[in-house]
Amino acid sequence: MDKLLKYWKIIRRYTNKYQIVFAVFLIMILFVDEHNVFRRIGYHRKINELKKEIRYYENEKERDKKKLDELQSNDEDLEKFAREEYLMKKDDEDIFIIEKSK
Repeated sequence: MDKLLKYWKIIRRYTNKYQIVFAVFLIMILFVDEHNVFRRIGYHRKINELKKEIRYYENEKERDKKKLDELQSNDEDLEKFAREEYLMKKDDEDIFIIEKSK
């Protein structure tokens, strides 16, 4: 207990109550609080990742919307899409699939 009192006297000699309160407040903000600096940095990174993901899916949505409009407006494009993607054919046709080797 004497050591603690001794350290307290040394601290009181070189600081005032405002500096002590400010130091405690700073420690709480940086490390102890639920919304500390490290968590905020992590949240900021996560938000940026999610914004990039949103932009990616918005671009995909626009691309798919254009493709859908093309397929709905033009029967030739619809037939081409069905042949390429689903390997559909007419009754009197044969399909040969050529795959490129890697």
